[in-house]
Amino acid sequence: MGIKQKIATCLFLIGTICFVSFEYIGIEVDENGYLLEPFALIPLGYLIMVLSVLFLFIGLKEKNKPQFRDLLRNYFEEQLTFFIVSAFFITFTASTVIHSFF
Repeated sequence: MGIKQKIATCLFLIGTICFVSFEYIGIEVDENGYLLEPFALIPLGYLIMVLSVLFLFIGLKEKNKPQFRDLLRNYFEEQLTFFIVSAFFITFTASTVIHSFF
């Protein structure tokens, strides 16, 4: 695995951590009626996920330029499907699991 694929994987995990931590921190309303929430984690998580996909495509394209289509198809089948399923699972179930404890 090349350095750009490793960077893409790390960025994906950081983006997932942003979404999970948003759900874990939660939302509160203070005594003045102001909403207190870590809203910045949502766009930050999406930005990091987009950067992850860009690094993935750049890394795959530079690795094997003539065989990019076959390499991309294999990579999508093997790893990216797992990442997408993991992200949806973590994002949509984190709120349910975390809110059940509080």
